[in-house]
Amino acid sequence: MGITASSICHDETQLRATVERLSQYGPVLVEEFLPGDEYTVGIIDGKPIGVMQVISRKQEENFIYSLEAKRDYLHRVDYRVFRNEEVEALAMAVWRALELRDVARVDIRRDRDGVPNFVEVNPLPGMNPVTGDLIILATRIGWEYDDIIGGVVESAIRRWSACAS
Repeated sequence: MGITASSICHDETQLRATVERLSQYGPVLVEEFLPGDEYTVGIIDGKPIGVMQVISRKQEENFIYSLEAKRDYLHRVDYRVFRNEEVEALAMAVWRALELRDVARVDIRRDRDGVPNFVEVNPLPGMNPVTGDLIILATRIGWEYDDIIGGVVESAIRRWSACAS
């Protein structure tokens, strides 16, 4: 939560300073940096709708899709949308393991060996019609905003109808 450009630490001094700064918000999770490609997978009604790769527009060593990049996404990143069985399978394994329902966005990044790793899940992804990553992904594969919202609502209705039976 709250990943910024200053989240990457290159030495122990930076790490200690970052942990101290963030400790005011609660426990701090320290993870190995995953230097490979970054993706987000949209899932609606238990089915992946596609994979969106986030690509920096300028050559940045250790690029991360930080809060700063997200806030200025029109200038800082490009998106490539496609299908990828390996990345989608990992996203669906996360969906099943966490028993998610109706909609989610799963973020994945490749490690130094190219292996996709689960980074985070957004079980209530942003649905802003302009800036929401799930919305950006879905509209780039031809969905309309109403289709996305309708898909989520229809999933919830089916799920609740099954419970009432």
